[in-house]
Amino acid sequence: GFLGVSLHPVRLPGGARGLIVLSLEPGGPALQAGVMVGDVLMTLDGEAVIDTDAVLSQLGAERIGKTVVAEIVRGGTRVSIGVVPAERPVAER
Repeated sequence: GFLGVSLHPVRLPGGARGLIVLSLEPGGPALQAGVMVGDVLMTLDGEAVIDTDAVLSQLGAERIGKTVVAEIVRGGTRVSIGVVPAERPVAER
């Protein structure tokens, strides 16, 4: 599965950990769902994501085309956004 985001681990005030969105793929699933640069991804379908491996483990082939609920922190407020993972684009050679 593919969300179309570049993520980096961060620690929030109070010790919570998540992944800050550094960039969004043009036309990618996350951008289409309303995710913004600077959002901090906390969970996918209720599972904490503290590193990119945790995100990848949530995005197996069985998730493609099915809505995943992403809990994010935006401007200090927790928001839930439904994102529909797509197939990972084939890298050009």
